[in-house]
Amino acid sequence: MSRKQRRSKRAMVRIFLTVILVGLLTACGVAAPLLNSQLIEKAIAFQVSQTQKQLSQQLNQPTPSVQISQLRIKKQESSIVNKLPTYHLQGTYNLNLEFPSRQVTQKQNLFDVYLQSQIEGKTWRLLIPESTTEDAKPIWRSYLIPPLY
Repeated sequence: MSRKQRRSKRAMVRIFLTVILVGLLTACGVAAPLLNSQLIEKAIAFQVSQTQKQLSQQLNQPTPSVQISQLRIKKQESSIVNKLPTYHLQGTYNLNLEFPSRQVTQKQNLFDVYLQSQIEGKTWRLLIPESTTEDAKPIWRSYLIPPLY
């Protein structure tokens, strides 16, 4: 085997080992939590629950339980808000409100949510933009979405 062939073989082995090491290191990295339909449903349910809680207090009625189903994402955009990855999602869902004496179902409700992955990569937050003037950057209210188990 000539010297040139040995160098070529060594180079091939190095490339192969480099590819294997990069693959292993990538697999060991910290992955961000998965943006999935359960998470989106949980965020929408949180938003609806907050509204229902306020209405129930004003009407002096019990707060209904909230269930989200038939989630359909029609638009998804990614951006950075306060130096963290944020996803703007729009679409439709079905809503089931369960009151003590009756059940209400609404179909094809529109949703428009902002979800943000946190820096440690384990949790998500629901962001709600505050109304501001057209020229100013929005101010965001942020709510922790409990982890999915």
